Amino acid sequence: MLCLKPFRSLDFPSMLVLAAAALTFLGSHASGDAGERQLATVGTGMDLEIGEMVNMSFEAEGTDSIQIEVTLNEASWVAVGFSQGSVTSMTGQGEGSDLFVCADGAVTRYFTTEYMVNTGSVVENATCTQVSGMTKMTFSRTLAAASDSEIAITPGTSQQVIYAYSAAGSFAFDSHGYNAGGSMVDFATATVTETTPKTSVGTASNLAIGDVVSLSFEPLDDDSVKIEVKLTG
Repeated sequence: MLCLKPFRSLDFPSMLVLAAAALTFLGSHASGDAGERQLATVGTGMDLEIGEMVNMSFEAEGTDSIQIEVTLNEASWVAVGFSQGSVTSMTGQGEGSDLFVCADGAVTRYFTTEYMVNTGSVVENATCTQVSGMTKMTFSRTLAAASDSEIAITPGTSQQVIYAYSAAGSFAFDSHGYNAGGSMVDFATATVTETTPKTSVGTASNLAIGDVVSLSFEPLDDDSVKIEVKLTG
């Protein structure tokens, strides 16, 4: 004959222990699902316009890498970068930019927090060509940042992509003048959501840049600045 033992109600401390265990179980499964979704979020972008003369295409390479192609509608050096900050700046507003530069037939990667670049590293299995009045750069990289001198690609979140290029016929990496800009790109939905503003020029009067030399400047428009240098004494 089967004997059933009467159910014994749990005391309050035991109930708290069971509730905490249940929450931990649900939380771990939820975070695991989110991680799995993150691995599969890179979309496919075709000829996205990130600048007036610059287009970008991309597609996933496995689950942790991406291949990117940048096309410039003139023959010169071209650069694209992943930048911190909220305005277009090669310094990432002091937080850094992860740059890929197509110049002199090679793709080189730089990380910069200043308005100058240090020695970069040549990107393996990348291409940099200037043909028929156009420049094309292709490279692959991991989504995650491998070090403090890299910036991660974050599919599902709009992030700033900056670009720069020089005057036609200039193939050595050098000053780009006003040929630069940036856009917010979501690498999951392959959409360009907005153009990021450029750092604006301020106004200054009689800045002492030497014992007998002063400098004044003011913006004329979005792309020009008036500069006055005075020598005294």
